[in-house]
Amino acid sequence: MSNLPKWDVQHHILPDFYVQELKKMGVSDIEGVRYPRWSIQSTLKLMKSWNIERAILSLSLPGVHFGDDVAACRLASQVNDEILAHKKRLGSQIGGFASLPLPNVKGALAEYERAVITEGLDGVILMSNVNGTYPGNEQYRPLFERMNADNGVVFIHPNTPVQSKGHGLINPFYTWFLDTTKAFLSLLTSGFHQDYPNIRYVFAHGGGFVSRLAADLELSDPKLAEELKLWRSQLFFDTAKFVTAEALNSLLSFTSSNRVLFSSDFPWASQNKMPYWTSKLEAKFADPKEPSEIYLKNSKALFDQGSNLPNLGDTLQSPKHDPVHAHAMPQALAEEISGLGIDASGIQWFKKESFTKESFEKESLSKTSVNISSTNQPMPVALDLPELWAQEKEKINRFITKYNHELSKLAGKHSGLFSAFGAVNISDPEAALTQIADCISSANISGLCLYPSINETALPTHEVILELSKAQLPIMIHPQDSTGAIILNEQKMVATQFMAELMYSGQIELFKKTHFILAHSAGTHRDIADSLGMLYYLRKQKWHLVRFAYDYFIKRKLKGESILLEAQWD
Repeated sequence: MSNLPKWDVQHHILPDFYVQELKKMGVSDIEGVRYPRWSIQSTLKLMKSWNIERAILSLSLPGVHFGDDVAACRLASQVNDEILAHKKRLGSQIGGFASLPLPNVKGALAEYERAVITEGLDGVILMSNVNGTYPGNEQYRPLFERMNADNGVVFIHPNTPVQSKGHGLINPFYTWFLDTTKAFLSLLTSGFHQDYPNIRYVFAHGGGFVSRLAADLELSDPKLAEELKLWRSQLFFDTAKFVTAEALNSLLSFTSSNRVLFSSDFPWASQNKMPYWTSKLEAKFADPKEPSEIYLKNSKALFDQGSNLPNLGDTLQSPKHDPVHAHAMPQALAEEISGLGIDASGIQWFKKESFTKESFEKESLSKTSVNISSTNQPMPVALDLPELWAQEKEKINRFITKYNHELSKLAGKHSGLFSAFGAVNISDPEAALTQIADCISSANISGLCLYPSINETALPTHEVILELSKAQLPIMIHPQDSTGAIILNEQKMVATQFMAELMYSGQIELFKKTHFILAHSAGTHRDIADSLGMLYYLRKQKWHLVRFAYDYFIKRKLKGESILLEAQWD
């Protein structure tokens, strides 16, 4: 089926003048990824090989604005003229998304008028952020008003966030997915989705974690979730780096297959990726009609102002996923919590009856146990006290010591009722080593719970990593603050970030037999497990390509991806 006709909605240009312009500014690669060679001949060769009838050309990250408005306007025009020249010469084979010099709104409006309205490009490409400014910024309203009046098409493509620059391959394999979702969320929370209802959006790479966000909003912000349901009909998602069964199942829990569009991400993704992506895409669908629509029909409908596409309505059936951990504060710590000035009204205190089969059934949960290390063990219980982490270091550590002691006592008293996970403050290496040792020496502590900060590297020191690996206990990664929805509360992304950093650093090798629980992550790691898992091989210090080849071609199972898919989550 891979020879079916296709339209390619994410097909990039990389003209020599643009590469030279970046090099003048000292940008010799993109987060460790070298510039691929590109020419219009290479585009046409790919199109012929894979029966791509039309490629919608666009510039990829980092875009055109690097601090100088005048230079950005000039560069945007050059890029758009490159696409227009190919469009004029090759006719219907070529379409294009215009680059705009945002955050210079005046210049963006002028270039939109020239390249899209006058010259006939198909829409615009916006970076997920430009130096920290996201598409839902209030200053962008004049541009969105104009695009709304024209029933415009806006392609949202990831860019590296300011705070993540220099993080190497963690960016293309994780952060770019996250930033695409941040751009999506900026349009939702700013009200742009309601104020400019005629704009149709295409989000690169399956929108990143959009479907996981939608499911989390159902629980944490029902009003915003309702608004999102009504907006869905205007949203389209491309398939580049988003074709595994896990990713597509997740995406299709949020949208319909008629809002999914084929893309190659060429030349940033090599032609060698195409057999893998098309085979994965086609394997997902029993009905051959659906891949053919994703390849061609859906894109045609998009650029024909959404004609012949049914409205998705306001119903959304997010898949239910049982929790794999619980919170239960020992009553003995009530005075300690009061002494810290923490409001105890929202705390879940330990109650034996909360862990009975009847209690779990009342909460519509299917099980009181969790499959940890291939055995069914009682539900893990871990600390969840967001206000604690704003306290002084000494107070945090003193409370954790008391918490672990009291939790261990409860676990001993109520043997088999729950699994006690001792808290570890990995932001304080000295204290963490003591806490790990204390937990190991306790017969009633069944696992360790880590609380990384999203505002710094998620990993502790190497000494702490070594002690964690020696403990040979299950490890839960828990946000310091678990309230609200993912992305809106970025702390809830810390477990996925932790796994990315653990693989990229190579320290994942120390945890070959460790079972991970990624708490409050909403399963974000699963949608990008094939991409994120590549960091297991493409490590910061050394790439392990021979090992990758062996796992891929001989074992037919990639280790990094397997680690992520085997991790428990909620």
